[in-house]
Amino acid sequence: MKALVLFFRRFFLLPNFFLGLGLICLLFSAGIFFPILVDLGWVLLFVLLSLTLIEGGMAWIYHRKMAARRVVADRLSNGDPNEVLIFLNNRSAIPWKLTVEDESPYAFQLRNLRFKLLLKGHQGKKLRYVVHPTKRGVYSFGRINILLTSVLGLAGYKQQDGQAID
Repeated sequence: MKALVLFFRRFFLLPNFFLGLGLICLLFSAGIFFPILVDLGWVLLFVLLSLTLIEGGMAWIYHRKMAARRVVADRLSNGDPNEVLIFLNNRSAIPWKLTVEDESPYAFQLRNLRFKLLLKGHQGKKLRYVVHPTKRGVYSFGRINILLTSVLGLAGYKQQDGQAID
């Protein structure tokens, strides 16, 4: 039961699902004039819901095979550019569309730190961005959020990876 609750907390629907649902509603509406379209609408609704559940289930099963790790220097140089690397590794054979959001420290003011990429099966990628610290102190990096979707883009799963570091 606990796993099911966790699944529905991290499961989300994407715009392609709602686009398909809207087109099915149009079919039902047109079924007033052409009754055969109502039957077609029911079939397509069943197919859409089935594909969405299969895609969400696959993302839930395979999210454990996706790994992310952040590499940042122990000490950042004030006023100089400092490189932050995120290593992604897909250990499954299925290609995934990823949206990676890094929780960078608030002091850097990096609000739209989002990477979108396609990670093929058994492939790894390196993401890079640069920060410019201006004050002395401890900078706390949060976790790495990965939004996992398949190529269809009907449903996805949110995974948090990487350790929060100071």
